[in-house]
Amino acid sequence: MRFESLFRRAVPLAAVAMLLAITAFGQNTGSLSGIVQDPNGGAIAGAKVTVSDPTKGLSLEAKTNSEGTLDLLRL
Repeated sequence: MRFESLFRRAVPLAAVAMLLAITAFGQNTGSLSGIVQDPNGGAIAGAKVTVSDPTKGLSLEAKTNSEGTLDLLRL
């Protein structure tokens, strides 16, 4: 009888713990995309784009393509 009661409580708790673990993993990535343009609206090909987070010591660089579009950058 006690085992059944413990089992009924443990299963929902385990499910909640798994859901919380999954959401924690989801916060480790991101992406950035866009178009680099001059003041007249023309695309700038080969522009260097730097994304940094000094608090984490993170710095990522990417260059725009021939159309001025920044290829998807994974953070």
